[in-house]
Amino acid sequence: MENLRVQSSSPVEALKGFIKQVVIDSQNEAPSCMCMLAKTVAELTDDQPELLSVAKNALKSVEDQFAQLIVEAQKKEEIDKSKDPQELARFLQIQITGLRVYAKTSDDNDPLEKMIDELFDHHPFQ
Repeated sequence: MENLRVQSSSPVEALKGFIKQVVIDSQNEAPSCMCMLAKTVAELTDDQPELLSVAKNALKSVEDQFAQLIVEAQKKEEIDKSKDPQELARFLQIQITGLRVYAKTSDDNDPLEKMIDELFDHHPFQ
C-alpha cells in the first residue's frame, strides 16, 4: 500500500488503487492474500485459535493502513473530518469482500470500476 501511496496523487487515489488491485486486477490470478485471510477467518473455528488470531491480526493490519490513509485524506480535506477513520476503514474491508464476490459473478469490469470510484463519493464518506 505504501508504493501505491507514493505513486498516487492523493490518499484517496491510493485507496482506490489498492481496491482496484485487489478486486479487479487479481481476478484471473490465484486468490489474493487478503482474500485468503478473509476466507481463513470465515472458515476457522475456535479449535485453531493460533491460526485464527494470525489471520485476524493480518486483516486488522490492513484495516489500520486504510485508517492511516483516511486520516491523511482528512487532513487534506478529501474526506470529512467528522468521520471516524477506523469505522471508514472497516467499511472499506467489508466493501472489498462484497466487490470481490460480485467480480466473480460478472464478466464486465466497468461496473466494478465505477463502484470503486464512487465508494468515496457517498455515505459513509460524505
